[in-house]
Amino acid sequence: MKLFSESICNSISGQEVVLSQHKHSSLCIQWLIENTGNTELIRKLAERICVSTISLDYMMNQSSSCVLQALIEATLKILSKESSHGSGTSGGGQSERNMKWSTHWLHDIGKFIVQHMNELLEDTNGSHVMITTLEAMGGIRVGRHWSRKTMGFGMKTNIHSEIEKDVIMKELPLAFKHLLKRFAKVLVLERPDRELKEIILGKATSLVQYLLFVLKVRYPELCQLVVRRLVEIVFLDDESKFAITTSSVSAYLVEAVILVSNEHRLSRIWTKHLKGNLKAMWKHDIANFIVQRLIDAAQQQTLFSDICEELFPSLDSIFRNNRPGIGVCLSKACQKFGPSQHDFIHALMKSYHCFEPKERQIQLVPLMLFGEQTGTGRPGGQQQQHSYGAHQKQDIWLHGSLMLQYIFGFDDPYKVTKSLLALEPREIVSVANDKSGSHVIETFLHSQTVAPKHKAQLIDRLRGSYVDMANDRFGSRIVDHVLATVDFKLKTSIMDELVAKESHLNSTRNGYYLGKKAGLFHYKNRNDDWKEEEKSRVKRRREMEDIFYCEPRMRVQRLK
Repeated sequence: MKLFSESICNSISGQEVVLSQHKHSSLCIQWLIENTGNTELIRKLAERICVSTISLDYMMNQSSSCVLQALIEATLKILSKESSHGSGTSGGGQSERNMKWSTHWLHDIGKFIVQHMNELLEDTNGSHVMITTLEAMGGIRVGRHWSRKTMGFGMKTNIHSEIEKDVIMKELPLAFKHLLKRFAKVLVLERPDRELKEIILGKATSLVQYLLFVLKVRYPELCQLVVRRLVEIVFLDDESKFAITTSSVSAYLVEAVILVSNEHRLSRIWTKHLKGNLKAMWKHDIANFIVQRLIDAAQQQTLFSDICEELFPSLDSIFRNNRPGIGVCLSKACQKFGPSQHDFIHALMKSYHCFEPKERQIQLVPLMLFGEQTGTGRPGGQQQQHSYGAHQKQDIWLHGSLMLQYIFGFDDPYKVTKSLLALEPREIVSVANDKSGSHVIETFLHSQTVAPKHKAQLIDRLRGSYVDMANDRFGSRIVDHVLATVDFKLKTSIMDELVAKESHLNSTRNGYYLGKKAGLFHYKNRNDDWKEEEKSRVKRRREMEDIFYCEPRMRVQRLK
């Protein structure tokens, strides 16, 4: 591989710039850059493809722009590698020389791009080169570990933590930080209103998004200045606000602005521009995602309470307008804001028309999971009775299951717990055997706030159905968890049930593997050995629980 790479490099020596502008030869050079591990080879290519040998047209050429991007990423990789263990290297070492040339080359490319930004903004290939260079200036490869899909209610952490996963260089060279500041000024801060609005509405909006993500972790103070400037343009007037927030391209930028805003800036955006306007936004197919990101970004109870005051009374209309994602975001956010949890559950009951009379509150979970589809993005409705036909399996509503998963993490999910336990055994089995519903049961059983007696009631109501669940792809997960957590007596009872229908259990792959994992053969043929092993396992589990779950003071005493 090394000899092959060197042979190609020697063959194209002196013609790199010309050859990289042609389709087939550029692919060869790009392959060479991406697959070689030879630092010296990358250095030679960087010396020949540099700001003194290339022009603006080179960056806007489809073939050569790809070569340049590959070279930028390879050089950044070298800089990251050398800087990570270069502190202990002597002054004249190879590591320091590699850091010096790679830093200098990347800085020159970045400086060239800032000088010719207006021309590059008009070209698609030029915009891609700018994005790659911006990532290099920030020492970040944005979006390698997350995407727009995970920025929604699927995001496990905040945006700052997600971006930090993409950081590949711990400390930036000072020259890079200065260049980032200049980049932000030319692209956003010093650009006239009209031109900036065109950028936000045009193809270059992705460049601004990348700038925000890079600055969020590398230059937080500058990030907030960029946010303030963008907010001025987005909410300049009603026409600008409507055009930007309802465009599928620019609305994503507004989402990014909200996510990277600090608490102070977000409060100002809410007070000056969004308060009282959420209804018009959640009704729109595109703008409703901005409302979702606003809920996700809220970090203060005061701000979240204000948002809830606008949304809770309209929750019924929100669902009927096919905006269930807002409900999921609210349930997720309520896990952080305990004072709003009780009100959210009541708002859900009112939206499903089961708040009054009080006896009807027990219908909440059935309506969220099984209610007949109304064609408006939510199940259930006024005058609608929950039904479950013996020969007709109803689909479980995805967003309803997601909301319930978050609700079972609330401080006091008692009312929702009682509603789940009100389901018929066959309905609980249907939930457990569903792709979305199985996560509801799993979350319920794992919850730290659901009372143990309620978990025991659910497990008891599944008696007689464990074989059917074990044979299902999703239900087998629930059975596996139950067998791993219940006491010895109950586990013996469940094992008896599995043994009684062993042939049926072994008829499916899921059932066979679950029986094998549970030790069904040993339970049936070597029962005494199985009991001894099981008692030892229970004892070990209790000892571990005593260590990790007892009070801190007791834990210290036990360790002593």
